[in-house]
Amino acid sequence: MEHASGLVRSFVERWEAGELNKYEQASYLRAALDRRLKNEHVTEEALVGISFILLAASVDTTSSLVNWTLLQLAVDREAQRKLAAELQRELGVGGSLTPEVTQSGRGQWLPYLRSVVREVHRMRPSIPVSLMKRTAAEVDMCGYTVPAGSLVMLDSFSPQNDPALVPDAHEFRPERWLPDAVVARKGTAAEVIDHPLLRAPFSAGARMCPGNKIANFELLTMVAQLVQDWEFELEDASITSLLDIPYHQGTTVQPQPMPKFVFRKRRPATA
Repeated sequence: MEHASGLVRSFVERWEAGELNKYEQASYLRAALDRRLKNEHVTEEALVGISFILLAASVDTTSSLVNWTLLQLAVDREAQRKLAAELQRELGVGGSLTPEVTQSGRGQWLPYLRSVVREVHRMRPSIPVSLMKRTAAEVDMCGYTVPAGSLVMLDSFSPQNDPALVPDAHEFRPERWLPDAVVARKGTAAEVIDHPLLRAPFSAGARMCPGNKIANFELLTMVAQLVQDWEFELEDASITSLLDIPYHQGTTVQPQPMPKFVFRKRRPATA
């Protein structure tokens, strides 16, 4: 909160002095300050509170997903090899995931890369609760009576790791999320794991995270470039699964401590 407060106050001072750059001029906070001129009830404290949430969401969620994805690829060298082969096939050796690539639909948007990220999110979601709502009236939920005014949190971890819905749920299998596998689940109980509220840590609908596209591009771009440039594994060979890595749940779920990596320059991958 102290950090967010300092950032907001610095921003406000530069806004008042007309010193914002073109990116800051187009930012959420600039728009909020403009609205504040028309509404005296929007206080600086409120802006600090909102900015704190946005900073935490934009940084912590992405870093959690990056950390767990790199850890999984480090312990599953075959998945790392497959991903490197897809990237080199679609982007060229050492090629970057540029806006032109993502907008061209090349490689149907790198399906294995996206499946790797989706499977990591299933096993180690940044935020294991997909939605929090307070009930406006008494609600009957699966035979339980939930009183009005109760805070209800929807668990996004358990359904995606339920052996009744996900075969071999403890195993890392990106292939679960390839298009043919998703189509095969249609009309079955397992179809629930493809629900928009479960497939990413950004919620869904009109109130989903406004930065979801930026966060997703950051994650995909960083993982793609690291896998293109480096082969990597964990220094501790006894770690063979994400289940072996302790974690801490604060704002997001993060490995604690973060295991050490060993990086080597990548050689051209073979399919």
